[in-house]
Amino acid sequence: GRVDLATLERAYTTGKVGGGAEQARGTEPADPSVPHVGAVCGYTARVRYVGGVLRGRAVHLASVATAFPSGQAPLEIKLADTGAAVAAGADGGPMLDELARRLALGVASTCVVLDPPLVVLAGEVGQAGGAALADRVQQEVAAITLVQPRVVPTGLTEEPILQGALRTALDAVRDEVFGSTVG
Repeated sequence: GRVDLATLERAYTTGKVGGGAEQARGTEPADPSVPHVGAVCGYTARVRYVGGVLRGRAVHLASVATAFPSGQAPLEIKLADTGAAVAAGADGGPMLDELARRLALGVASTCVVLDPPLVVLAGEVGQAGGAALADRVQQEVAAITLVQPRVVPTGLTEEPILQGALRTALDAVRDEVFGSTVG
């Protein structure tokens, strides 16, 4: 018999991967009746490295076929995965939940300092996730901080950050030249 060891971490560094592979190598006991690690599972980006560590051992190597939302995939794949999760409805929920948890950490750290009433998800992944992702991020932020900003997806498709900066600058100039534009 064999024991499978699979550890997928968010901080998937070469050092951690190498340490896990070395640990798996060291589980081959002298007594063949004692189970040992049968396989190490890892992301595709580290397969060659782990294969080198395991070379010549009875420990097999398995590659994880998916890489998102961990950050191990190209942007095109992240966008496609996010869009597919939204289109899948409830079946795509677990993927969107995990992505929201990861985004919420960054949003929450900003919100604790700045306490904004509104957070706009303006990146390409935020746009692909739309309201389904924004709602989840809002719930996750509320669960881990005392501040509770409203989180919405951007309605702009081209250069949302630049358009927001221009709008803010225009509002400031109008207020300076014409007085307050707020009634």
